[in-house]
Amino acid sequence: MHGELLDKIRMAGYMIPSDVKGIIPFHVTSGPDSIRVTGNYDNFTSSLYQAVGSSSTFLVARHNSNYKYRKWMRIYLVDRTSIPPLERWAIVDTAIVFSWSGQQLILFNIAGTIGKAFPAGTRVSTFSSYTFKAKTDASGKKYCGFTMNGFNLDHILVEGIEDIRLTYELRNDTTDRLTLPPDSLQYIYSVNIELQSKAQTPDYRYVDPVYNDNYRRETLKSEVVILNHAIERR
Repeated sequence: MHGELLDKIRMAGYMIPSDVKGIIPFHVTSGPDSIRVTGNYDNFTSSLYQAVGSSSTFLVARHNSNYKYRKWMRIYLVDRTSIPPLERWAIVDTAIVFSWSGQQLILFNIAGTIGKAFPAGTRVSTFSSYTFKAKTDASGKKYCGFTMNGFNLDHILVEGIEDIRLTYELRNDTTDRLTLPPDSLQYIYSVNIELQSKAQTPDYRYVDPVYNDNYRRETLKSEVVILNHAIERR
């Protein structure tokens, strides 16, 4: 769980549109915090095989080995030959890998329309969002999981995570913040992570001094710098 959080938080904001937040904190005073991170975690980058018009509902991109289909993932187009750069992103409905004239291509059907015209060769990439949270199942068992792209399905990463506590530091100081206003999210420099795990079975020879029960607990703390936000060093 610790490694998964470090990996996803570190790469938050990687190759996403300028109007999408790479990291969104969720602080809960009386319960576990959660965090949403967004980035091109599969490192998929390609280019348009052919030009698309603004009313098109699909696009065809060149295939590469990093492509992985994720339910409700986002497709991102950016044409840096225009000034200012032309951007557009949309939710992917379906994607089909096929071969044409000896080339392997991907047809992306999107929700809505392209909305803007893009020339052949425009950069194409995909990105996804992950929301991590400690939860309790119907039987009372603690676990930590994630939801991908807002799809209502919790993927269980590990059992026994009782609490997640997260604080945030900006580029201009080291004050630990529990929450941040939306216009400050792009200035997050690092995230302080504190995970608390709880044993799955009781040890009746032991009494926890805080919770007054028979379960042993461990806490793991670390700090991770968000590479795509920490452009300016302190």
